[in-house]
Amino acid sequence: MQFESITLKGPARSTQPLWLRIIFAFVAASIFMLGSGVVFNLVGRENWNSLWTAGTHGLVALALIMLLVVQMRSISGIRSLIGQDVGRSLKLFLPLVLLVYLVCVGLDVGLGFPREDFMVNLFSGLSLPERVLCVLMLICLPPISEELFFRHFFVQVFPLNSQIWKWVAVLVTASMFMLIHSQYNHWPTLLLMALLGVLLALARIQTGGLLVPILMHSSAVVIGLSLNWVVAQWE
Repeated sequence: MQFESITLKGPARSTQPLWLRIIFAFVAASIFMLGSGVVFNLVGRENWNSLWTAGTHGLVALALIMLLVVQMRSISGIRSLIGQDVGRSLKLFLPLVLLVYLVCVGLDVGLGFPREDFMVNLFSGLSLPERVLCVLMLICLPPISEELFFRHFFVQVFPLNSQIWKWVAVLVTASMFMLIHSQYNHWPTLLLMALLGVLLALARIQTGGLLVPILMHSSAVVIGLSLNWVVAQWE
């Protein structure tokens, strides 16, 4: 990936001062980190399930979108969030997302790890309509909330005007993305999250927008759920 040839557009070239971008990142982090805790306390442990988890991402996404509207100074700025070279970037990155899933899930199975407890119990206690709704929410909502936080508000803290800082932004956001998925225990799954975080950050920097990372993230959810179902048939 040759970062020198990448032209950053839209939110990556924010004219806002660093201190203001840090404030927005801090507010976004507070929304992202505290959102699930607030909803969890309101719902209660006895009523909590994957449907509530997915729904919480929807509430967080809505709050982050509102914060984004406050940050952006014009409609053209919001439109620039789409990014450039969307089709070409998807052709490049979507096969890589599939590849890292196949490699890491293959490692997981090949090394004799059982399925992750989180995936085993993902739809526990849900009826068939609730499972379908949960799948749809997982495909749509976490990609929006997580990409807004990691690949918009947080990545803008870094001065993306040099190759070094671009790689720092990629590695830091990828590490945070891996750590935030603390529901996983196997090292191949954590490696998967780290590699996926790297790909999402690279796509964000290359396109200068969020559409490609969001579509990649949604595709990753579909691939992950599909592979989890396939592995479950072998158990």
